[in-house]
Amino acid sequence: MTDVDAVLGDAMTLLESFTDDEVSEAPLDDLGRRLQAVLHIAAKAKALRDLIEIALIEAMPEDSLRMGDVTIVRERATRSSWREGGSVQMRKDIAAGLANELALDVGTGEVDEVRRNYMRNAIQEALSLINAPTGIKVPGRERLGLTMSTYKEYSEGYNVRVIDMEEAQ
Repeated sequence: MTDVDAVLGDAMTLLESFTDDEVSEAPLDDLGRRLQAVLHIAAKAKALRDLIEIALIEAMPEDSLRMGDVTIVRERATRSSWREGGSVQMRKDIAAGLANELALDVGTGEVDEVRRNYMRNAIQEALSLINAPTGIKVPGRERLGLTMSTYKEYSEGYNVRVIDMEEAQ
């Protein structure tokens, strides 16, 4: 066991030793400082986790390794992130597509421009009130002619998980 392993083990033991009441019952200024400290600890723990996961991904000779009482599993994963302005553009495209559908005169096949503009503005206003959607259901995308790759970038990567064989049984 390295010093890192010992320190991580000690830190976990110490954190687990606190009761809920010990942590949450204090004057407001103490609670504020505790929350700030915990947020810093969580950020550092996330950074360490990322470093360890990257090291595992790069070092693993195969996708599943049994190492003593744990199994380490590496799995391919597709990640997505918004393109610059992608979320805003998607909302605009949804509003425009729906407005065109709603303003279409079925009898003549013409789009009423005034109705379309009212509809588009109302839909854009409604969309501005909700969090950015992560995607659009396939039937809606197909109906409006939208493609998610217009708004998002995709990359391939890996996820790593550790299975404690004793807990799994």
